[in-house]
Amino acid sequence: WFIQQCVLARDFSLQKLKLALPNDKKIFGIAEALLIGYQYDLDSDLMQVYGRIGVVHIIAISGLHVGILFAVFWWITGSFPLLKNRNWFRCFFVLAFLWIFTIISGASPSVLRSTVMFSVMLFGKAFDRRNNAITAMFFSAFLLLAYDPFLFWNLGFQLSYLAVGGILFLQKPIYSAFHSKYKILNRINEMLSVTIAAQITTLPVTLYYFHQ
Repeated sequence: WFIQQCVLARDFSLQKLKLALPNDKKIFGIAEALLIGYQYDLDSDLMQVYGRIGVVHIIAISGLHVGILFAVFWWITGSFPLLKNRNWFRCFFVLAFLWIFTIISGASPSVLRSTVMFSVMLFGKAFDRRNNAITAMFFSAFLLLAYDPFLFWNLGFQLSYLAVGGILFLQKPIYSAFHSKYKILNRINEMLSVTIAAQITTLPVTLYYFHQ
């Protein structure tokens, strides 16, 4: 039932996009991929170019998009006086937005991982509990695998959890190893350490599946 609702919501969104966008297959294909993660209308030559230059992840909806939406909606709800000091209502509104986006985007494993993780953390906020990203990551994996054990063999699921695990466990040690007294260098180091941490843990899987 859940998967059926995701497909129906995505089809409805695609129909609305077709009415709003220019009648150009390339533009339409990219817009679909960027906004709701639908990649079946993407131009094959364009996909090959993106793959060769290593930016194909730009047109794939992932947990990063959910993280950005979470930050935006949390900031927006915090600016409303009625919601600012009411954690329950604020968490409910943000959760609703995240799950609507997840369903419309087709609920891919990486998006589900991120949304379930944020859901766990938001429930903690609602009850004024201390949030722990590592606990949220493992608990979200448990919930998703309880729902569908075969997700474990899904490449998107594997890469998503390996990347997040790398960031949570390796980012701080990498950052500390190259700490500088200059603020701008530390800022660059912070961003690079996130990338390197994710690359270290996902590298074995990408080599195994893609041989490059």
